Amino acid sequence: MKYINNSNQTIAAIVLMTNPKRSNYIFDIISLLSSNNIVPQTFYTLSLKHGVLPLIYHSLKELPNKNTKIKELLELFQPKYIQIAQKNIFMSAELIRIQKSFHSAKIKALGFKGPLLAQFAYQDITLRQFNDLDILIEVDFFEDAVRILKQLGYKPSYDLNEKQLKHFLRTSHEYTMIHPNKHIVVELHWRLSSEDFLVSFDTVDLFKDMYSIDLNGYRFNSFQPEVLFVYLSVHGTKHYWERLEWLCDLAYMINTYEIQWNRVIAIATQTKSKKIILTTLYLLKLLYDIEIPKEIQTLFKKTKGIKTLSMRLEKDFLSQFEDPKHTKKLSSIQLELIEEPQHKLDYLLAFFKPTQLDYLSINLPKGLHFLYYIIRPFNILYRKLFKH
Repeated sequence: MKYINNSNQTIAAIVLMTNPKRSNYIFDIISLLSSNNIVPQTFYTLSLKHGVLPLIYHSLKELPNKNTKIKELLELFQPKYIQIAQKNIFMSAELIRIQKSFHSAKIKALGFKGPLLAQFAYQDITLRQFNDLDILIEVDFFEDAVRILKQLGYKPSYDLNEKQLKHFLRTSHEYTMIHPNKHIVVELHWRLSSEDFLVSFDTVDLFKDMYSIDLNGYRFNSFQPEVLFVYLSVHGTKHYWERLEWLCDLAYMINTYEIQWNRVIAIATQTKSKKIILTTLYLLKLLYDIEIPKEIQTLFKKTKGIKTLSMRLEKDFLSQFEDPKHTKKLSSIQLELIEEPQHKLDYLLAFFKPTQLDYLSINLPKGLHFLYYIIRPFNILYRKLFKH
C-alpha cells in the first residue's frame, strides 16, 4: 500500500489496525508495533484523538503473538476502552428513552451517527467513539421536541428569545441540549445543513425512504445507507477530515453493507456533491485500499481536475494527521469542492453569519438584527484573544 510505505510508523500502524480487513496485515502490524519508533503514549494519544481507540484496542486483542510491547499497549488502552464502552452503552439506553418519548408524542424522528452508526457500520456499539446523540426532526415539531427533552431533564445550552429563535431556525440546523446530571449532549437537528454548508440536503426527502436499525432490541429509523454515505462524506470534508474515525466509518460501511453506487451518484448529483464523494473515495482507497467501483471510476475520469484536487487533499490530510489544523490552504480546497456558485458565496460569507454565541453576547431588537453580522467578526476576535 502506497500510503503505508511512505508514512511514519505510528500513523501506518493506526491506519492498518483500523482497516476492516486488517487480518491481511497481521505481520505488518506486529512488525510496526514492535519497532522502537512506536512510543506507547504517543500511539495512545493519537488513537484517542482520531476517535479510533476502541478499534485499536480490539485489534491489539486479536493479535496472535503478544510480545512485551503489545502487552504494554493493551494495559495502556484497556481502562479507556472500558470507559468508552460503558459510556456508549449508557448513551444508547438514553437514546432509546428519548426516542420512545418522541414516538409517544407522535414526533417523527430519525437517529443518525452516534450509537446507530456504531451498530450499523461496526455491528458493535462499543467500537466507535462518540460524544453526543444526533436526532433529526421536522422543523414543525421543534418546540414539542424541546419541551419533551426538558421533561426528560435536558436543558438548552443557550436560551433565545422568540425573535432570535425564529432567525436561528431559519439560518441554522441544530440546537444543543445537555443533561446536567447524566452529562449527555443531544444535538437536535431540523435539517442536515445550515445555509453555509458545503452542499444542501434540502432536496432529499429523508423521512420518505428510511432504513431500520436494531439497537438493543429497539428499532430505530435512520437514513438509507447511500444517503448516510453522502452525508458522512460531506460532513468529513466540511470538518477537514480532522479525525481518521470519519473515514474509518465509511470504510466499515462499505465492508458491512452492499452500497448501491448508482444511488450514491444520484444523491451526489442531486445534492451537488460529486466532487466530495470522489475525493472521499480517493482517500479511502489511499488509506484502506478500498476497491473503487466501476461506476465511480468512470465518473472520476469524466470530472475535470479531480485527480489534482484529490492529490492536494491527500497531501494536506497526511500533513495534518498528527496535529490537525484548519488551514487556509485546506479551506481553498473546500471552496473548489463546492459545485454551486451560490454555495461558494455562502461558504465565503459564513464568517459573517451570526451563531448562538453571537446572540448570547448581545440582545438586539428585531429591527437591528442586521447588526449581528457586523458584530460577529469582533466577537470572534474577542473569543480568540481571551479564549472565551
